[in-house]
Amino acid sequence: MGGTLQNSGKGTVAFADGTILYPMNGATDGVALNGIWDTEESNALMDARKIIEYTITVSTVTGGTITADKQKAQSGETVKLSVTPDDGYELKAVLVNDGLVALDNNQFIMPDCNVIVTATFAEIPSIDDNDNDSEDEGSTEDGESPDDGTGGSTGEGELPDDGTGGSTGDGESPDDGTDGSTGDGESPDDGTDGSTGDSELPDDDNDGSSGGGSASNIITKTTVNADGSITITVTYLSTGTVTETTKNLDGSTKVVETKKNGAVTTNITDANGNKTTIVQTSDGVRTTVSNKDGSSSVTTVGENGQSQSVVKLPASVVDAAAKRGEAVPLPMPEVTVNTDREIAPTVTIDLPDGSAKVEIPARNVTSGTIVIRVKSDGTEEIIKAAVPVDNGVIVTLSDGDIVKIMDNSKTFADVSDTYWGAEAVVFTTSRELFDGISSTTFEPETSMTRAMILTVLARLEGVDTSTGENWYDAGCNWAMENAISDGMNLGQSITREQLATMLWRYAGEPMVASNLSSYTDASSVSAYAQQAMAWAIHDGIITGYTATTLHPQEEATRAQVATILMRFVENIAAA
Repeated sequence: MGGTLQNSGKGTVAFADGTILYPMNGATDGVALNGIWDTEESNALMDARKIIEYTITVSTVTGGTITADKQKAQSGETVKLSVTPDDGYELKAVLVNDGLVALDNNQFIMPDCNVIVTATFAEIPSIDDNDNDSEDEGSTEDGESPDDGTGGSTGEGELPDDGTGGSTGDGESPDDGTDGSTGDGESPDDGTDGSTGDSELPDDDNDGSSGGGSASNIITKTTVNADGSITITVTYLSTGTVTETTKNLDGSTKVVETKKNGAVTTNITDANGNKTTIVQTSDGVRTTVSNKDGSSSVTTVGENGQSQSVVKLPASVVDAAAKRGEAVPLPMPEVTVNTDREIAPTVTIDLPDGSAKVEIPARNVTSGTIVIRVKSDGTEEIIKAAVPVDNGVIVTLSDGDIVKIMDNSKTFADVSDTYWGAEAVVFTTSRELFDGISSTTFEPETSMTRAMILTVLARLEGVDTSTGENWYDAGCNWAMENAISDGMNLGQSITREQLATMLWRYAGEPMVASNLSSYTDASSVSAYAQQAMAWAIHDGIITGYTATTLHPQEEATRAQVATILMRFVENIAAA
């Protein structure tokens, strides 16, 4: 089928089947085309010079109009949008391909695909309904953003319906009174109608008419981040509020709302639907956590840096962790461990009836990190069986318990950081299971007497060992009452097998299916201590003097006792 020369100045040939030929090799003169070309030949040339245009579809919206300056565009072309809210409405967000295409000041670069442009408008309530001062940019005390419509996030951490942080959870615009007029016809003092107080136009290149909230008062920018997440930044020129909404590939979201006065509200929803709201003001920080499993917490950090957390755990969460033999990680921010008891972080636990093993998240944890129970009368006691882990402290608490977390490490001139038992010395002395020989020395290689170890075990049990005529009376009486010891030979040094036996009795005389046959000196273990030593080895409380020896009759040094006690607390007492 032949073609007819069209527009000879540019050398274009149009064919009846719709094919358009663009000549090769720069030929622009119609004469070079000889007037008629064959369709088959023209198709081959056209494919080489084909220009692809993609369509721009503008979705129908309520509350305003949005148009593009073209219906089709080539990849790389700039497309400009015009957005106009209806009377009584204001623009909340503009998205191109659901935010996958970056939008900067209502224009975007055409990608190599078709696009759909959408806009979200919200109705502006009557100014008579608004009793908030326009200059009050702060957050409310319970962590919710005030109803000024500028922040883009609800108090409980839910994302607004348009994903940009521009509306409350029910999709309606909050009472910010931005309809542009006051009762006497004068512009409101916050200039939210697009004009200044003296009727001069603001420097935003709009035509000065705000109607229901001019689009030029709102700047929306979409950014595709390196990790594939999308961040939509909305700047409200009239109030100075900036909202950044980040949508991650795993479905989690983060909305950060920054007010003109510096107050910042962050709403985070993870991939599982758990929500965290963080409100930062000049008075401090308040963090609210609400998880899908029913656990929750509220944490406040005051100007002095002290954090106070109230944590609630439902029975289902406690029971599930107990069946797994695990501690329940408390749903709260990490506390910072310090050495000042007066401003140490506090945690109040709300549990079902009974107790639960929990993990308090903390940073700067050492072997000297302790948990202190604050009693109802205001007195305090160290929970001896609290165990530090990589990211916190594991401890068993009861409903209503109030505890402090702090570092109570003690240093001694004769225990260097590189000493083999240094960690155990810090662990036991910070829990005040036993003290140094003086305030500056520990004497780690000195042996311990039977009276000393009975007192230490009594303290581990929570017995007040300060009573009695002699310093060891309370511990000795407790040990005899609980069949831990016969109370004899209190001044003698304790041996390794005697220590193992006392701990075994304290643990309830558990039986283990193991023996000491792998140790060359197993025969030197006394008959009464055979099962106790086997248990201590099996449960990792004693590791042997060497890989093949136990030295059961050797006197236990203070450093050895500290190490064995630390392992006992970690493996048995805190289990």
